[in-house]
Order: sequence, then structure tokens, then C-alpha cells
Amino acid sequence: HGNVHVLANVTHPRELRGVTRARFEAERAPGDWAVWPLVSCGPHAVCAKPVERPLASLADPLGTDGNGRDVFARLVYGTRSALAIAAIAVALFVALGAGLGAAAGFFGGGVDFFVARAVETLSAFPVPLLALVVQALLPRAGAWSLVAVIAALRWTEVARLVRAEVLATEPQDYVT
Repeated sequence: HGNVHVLANVTHPRELRGVTRARFEAERAPGDWAVWPLVSCGPHAVCAKPVERPLASLADPLGTDGNGRDVFARLVYGTRSALAIAAIAVALFVALGAGLGAAAGFFGGGVDFFVARAVETLSAFPVPLLALVVQALLPRAGAWSLVAVIAALRWTEVARLVRAEVLATEPQDYVT
């Protein structure tokens, strides 16, 4: 009571061990409130009896798989992983593209030539196909290698944009 717990499913505070929705409702003081998860069961836990075919209900809006696991919980769990991979990959390729594009625009000459040829070479191939080929060639492909491949292949758009902005901004009076 009187505490705020953010991301309790990650931090696992002692005060919340064994607390269920029914227990919370029975013991809550005036003014206490909670935001409950969309699904009450995790992606690996069996929440229902195994069924021969998936059945949807109010408790399981997308139904359950053959082992009784909630499909919606598994979908939310997978989305969390996909969003984390995407966010890290975007941060990396924006940093890489901004750095290389700024260096190409600022220094010019050989640096600009090298970055421009790298951009042209990587832009000649479809990114999803090249990412699949690189992942297939790696001996142990995983989430981190996927992040690295996405960052290594997608920085070209950012580099072009940053290089153009540096070239347009460099002769301005406020830069001088």
C-alpha cells in the first residue's frame, strides 16, 4: 500500500509475490489501484487444459494451442522481442549512418568517395534478401547477429541524408 511498482514483471518486488487480482481486490485500501496485464498467463505456462483444437473465449481471445498455452500471450511475448531487436538495430544504424554521412560531407575527397561507393554497393541489393543470406552464412545466427546485420545494411539511407545536410549546411554563415 502506498508504493509504486514500475515493470513489476521485470523487477519482481517482494511485496507483490503471491498477489493475485482477487487478493488485491479483497485487501486493497481506498485509493489503491493497479494496471493488470492484458493476459493473465505467460507464453510458456499452461493456463487451460490441453484441447484437441484451439478454442477462443473471453479469457483467451485468440484461443489456445494444442498444449493449452494462450496464443495471445505468446503473440505479446514475441512482439516484445521483435520491438527490442528493432529499437536496438535502429539506434545502431542511425548512429553509423549519421557518423559516416557527416564524415563524408565534412571531409570530402577520399572519405566521401569511400562512403559513396559503399552506399551504392549496399543499395544495389534488396535488404531483406541480403539479410537472409548473411544470417544463413553465419555459423550461429541469433538476435544479436540479426541486429548487427540490419544495422550494417540499413545505414545507407541515413548516411545519404546526413551527407546532403552537411553539404548544404557547411557554407552557411552560422557554421563559418
